[in-house]
Amino acid sequence: LKRRLSEKLGLDRSHLILGNGSNELIEMIVRTFLRVGESIVVGKHAFAIYHLVAQAAGGKTISVPHNGFKFDLEAMAQAITSDTRIVFLDNPNNPTGTIYTRSEWETFLKAIPQNVLVVVDEAYFEFVDDPEYPNSLTYHDGKRLLVTLRTFSKICGLAGVRVGYGVSSPEIIDALNRIRQPFNVNSLAQIGSLAALDD
Repeated sequence: LKRRLSEKLGLDRSHLILGNGSNELIEMIVRTFLRVGESIVVGKHAFAIYHLVAQAAGGKTISVPHNGFKFDLEAMAQAITSDTRIVFLDNPNNPTGTIYTRSEWETFLKAIPQNVLVVVDEAYFEFVDDPEYPNSLTYHDGKRLLVTLRTFSKICGLAGVRVGYGVSSPEIIDALNRIRQPFNVNSLAQIGSLAALDD
């Protein structure tokens, strides 16, 4: 499955990690990079799992109000504190269904500290046809701490078999693999995902 994904995405396998759905990858990221008392920054109406996982790890959540139904990326950048380790962005947002644009995203990246990990959850990216949508995979240039999460749950209809994947630098992937359970993605899930890639 990693080999097929690397071919599809044009990436070396060292940039990929598989998870029992994106949900497990979110948990792995928090367990790896967040310590007790440190904070994450999220949008007020973002995917609820980000806050729940940080809370379970003893972290704090800085929740930033939306601008209408959209992330206010400028306000999120300003909300980062000295103990912020991770910013979670789901684009498109779950549950509001809105996106942030390429210009908003690029301005945000320039405004945040280099030591803050940005996690872009693109579970619904296949449903977007807006030309201003920023595909976060094109921003993996080694100059920032960035993880892109994607899943077979939505567009492929495989939510029940639980397969997600993450893309990042080999160093971040190595750190995540050190806490990954050895059999986290079962064989039938891999078979289903391979079939979906060929569909």
